[in-house]
Amino acid sequence: SKFADSTVYFSNATPTLKTSVLQVAAVGTYSINDKFDVFGKLGAASISAKESGTGAAVTLTGSGSTTNLMFGLGGQFNINRHFGIRAQYEDFGKAKYTPTVFGVTRPAANIGVAVFSVGGVYNF
Repeated sequence: SKFADSTVYFSNATPTLKTSVLQVAAVGTYSINDKFDVFGKLGAASISAKESGTGAAVTLTGSGSTTNLMFGLGGQFNINRHFGIRAQYEDFGKAKYTPTVFGVTRPAANIGVAVFSVGGVYNF
């Protein structure tokens, strides 16, 4: 999954942080009734983070990848037996990357990566 870019505030610069996640997870579902299901996810996520940007008298870059335990929780409203609406929260842990300022490596940075999503489901 590719996520929207984030802005990182650093001194007099506001570089952009781009993150993407590849995940493998087991999903357990429990039907409360014919119309509503809840589910949980547990698995592993590989996070890639890349930072770049400039500000007044500063240039920032950085990149890194991390593999973390991930989890998710959600619910699904079944409109009928074929269509449903799903909402879920997924937490992928912290993305670790090493920022560089003017070519000088700084201490590693950690940024939490989580997403809330709403989508449609089609069952065959």
